[in-house]
Amino acid sequence: MKFLVSILLASLLHSPDVLAQFHRFYRGYALTGTEMGAYLDTMNKDFFPLFPQAAPHGLISYKPVLLNEGKHLNLPQEIALLTFKDEEVYKVYGTTEIGKKIRAAHGPVFDATKSVSLVPVPFAGTAQVERAYAMNPDFKDFTTGAAGVLIQGEPFATPEATLKDVERILKETGKKNMLSLVAESFVIEYLFAKDAAALEEMRKARCSQFKGTFKFNKFVPLTRHKVGAKRVGFGEGMDTEL
Repeated sequence: MKFLVSILLASLLHSPDVLAQFHRFYRGYALTGTEMGAYLDTMNKDFFPLFPQAAPHGLISYKPVLLNEGKHLNLPQEIALLTFKDEEVYKVYGTTEIGKKIRAAHGPVFDATKSVSLVPVPFAGTAQVERAYAMNPDFKDFTTGAAGVLIQGEPFATPEATLKDVERILKETGKKNMLSLVAESFVIEYLFAKDAAALEEMRKARCSQFKGTFKFNKFVPLTRHKVGAKRVGFGEGMDTEL
């Protein structure tokens, strides 16, 4: 009986539907009429400082990027990746005081009707709009090495043809250390490498793969530092030291 239980547990732990860690891939759209200078101040002084307080409650990694371009592509003003040990830890975090405080802090900054948080799942061969995929489900080294965010948009073709092309590229990607979010007019990817040189090679290769699909691309390398040590501006990102 114990042997059968062990086999069952092992199969669950290695299920293709379960990642090594649990992520929330967030896109935040600023409230209509927001003054962008004030938005930067709020994010740096009030919003970002909340997240290190979540580390004792299971937050392993927090990687935000701020944007103020590509609005014709419906790009968000914030992209963020939050990583937890597993979904159960995330659920408990949501019941804590700091978890509730972080959730409430989104209200004065982001439009809840447009902003969305997706849970990446292993890519299984089919791409859908408004889904996020892990190209290497076993990867879990999100706190060392180099990381960056690659944003590609403004498709050359129709939405249907673009989605087919994106699906083809994801199939050809193989087991690479990246998380890919597919939207109707853009793809956002978190790339992870052992160092800055390897990250740049990954960026070049990825841009080459998508060059016939999208007109627009922007890469934001994430700098690792504590909140407050460096102000995060537009077109910049942070690999937060928690």
